[in-house]
Amino acid sequence: MTRDNFENLENQKFLLKKTTSIEEQIARYVLVTQKYAQKGYLEAVEKVQINDKIENLLLAGNKNLINELVKCNDLTSEGKLISDGFMEIFFDKYHWSSTCFVASDGLNALGSARLITKDSRGLPTFDDPGISIFDEYKFLYQEDCVEFSQFVVKDGMCTHISVGLLKLAYQYSMSVMRIKKWVATIDNSVLKFLNSRFFNFDLMAIGPCAYYLGSECTPVIIDLDCAIENSAKHESSRQIAEYILDNNNEGYGDIEIVY
Repeated sequence: MTRDNFENLENQKFLLKKTTSIEEQIARYVLVTQKYAQKGYLEAVEKVQINDKIENLLLAGNKNLINELVKCNDLTSEGKLISDGFMEIFFDKYHWSSTCFVASDGLNALGSARLITKDSRGLPTFDDPGISIFDEYKFLYQEDCVEFSQFVVKDGMCTHISVGLLKLAYQYSMSVMRIKKWVATIDNSVLKFLNSRFFNFDLMAIGPCAYYLGSECTPVIIDLDCAIENSAKHESSRQIAEYILDNNNEGYGDIEIVY
């Protein structure tokens, strides 16, 4: 790597925001699809060809129109691989009950996360038949919570993007949604990372390990107050906790968050 390339990398800035345009939605979906395919998550997912543009699928709000576009009775919790002949995206029925976040360098989507709210579609962790919840945690079905999902970062990107996405989702959940609890069914390797000394979130399993979307995953409860409090207790993760709380942005000058 030349000195100029190194300096460009050092000076690179990343914008993190809630998706608002159709272009941002598509870019995020393409990134998620590529990452899932790379990890082998989509090998058993049904592929559906549509005769309309994916853009129109994302814009459509009528369920009957959606069913007509994908030529199936319903979109399942695990979703389908939708192709319009030009691009393909992994797509599920939670699109219309999700708030999505994207990280970019101004040109390309580099990171993704989403929060799914409860509505008639439910939440994947509670409603997918392949995921079980321990009896002692079934009270969560009645709790005011959202689901955290599609948390991916493009290979080779700095960990600041992952931390920034967590901060953006945390701040949005606490300040806009007024919701302090998330559920998630997380790839075990990602769960290990979130519970490592880097984050120290100490996320608790609420059900047995399950084979979900092509990998071994574990359903967890994420009590935001408890997770951040636990992270702040440890020297190795205290700076991250302070950053997520928006108390100290030192060291994250490459991340710009738009709320």
